[in-house]
Amino acid sequence: MLKALLAVADTGNVTKASAQLHLVQPAVSRQIKLLEEAFGARLFDRSPHGMVLTAAGEILAGHARRILDELSEARYKISASVQQVSGSVTLGMLPSLCDLLSAPLYARVTAAFPALRLNIVSGYAGHLREGLSRAASTAPWSTPTTRSTTALSPAWRRLSGWWARAMRRCRRAA
Repeated sequence: MLKALLAVADTGNVTKASAQLHLVQPAVSRQIKLLEEAFGARLFDRSPHGMVLTAAGEILAGHARRILDELSEARYKISASVQQVSGSVTLGMLPSLCDLLSAPLYARVTAAFPALRLNIVSGYAGHLREGLSRAASTAPWSTPTTRSTTALSPAWRRLSGWWARAMRRCRRAA
């Protein structure tokens, strides 16, 4: 409900807020109504030009932002305390593969491993080899760090498996 309050406050419009939250408009309107009933105060002034926070709405919005920030920080601290793959991975790809695979690979990796920094470098084999030599690496993948190698293994195998399947699909398509 607090996210709905802030989305409406930021957009000034329930329809835009519902799109931003990926909810239907009646659900956002209902959440605002429930908040107004719970606090016993009107939170928005409604006009044909949009919605503006009332004084009570301003107070609640300030608290809502702090609450959501605190929850976000707690989520971060908890996820950091759990065994998590982190570090930096650099992947060298040929330009033809980079055009095909870099966007889905980046999306998949960042979703699965939020603390991992993925760098995708596009270049021809000689340039990639040269760059790897300069970086004192022996493969396009540099191994990420983790607090526990047991946590790394399954995650790294999932990522490596996804990459191997993507490469097979590319070879079949070519």
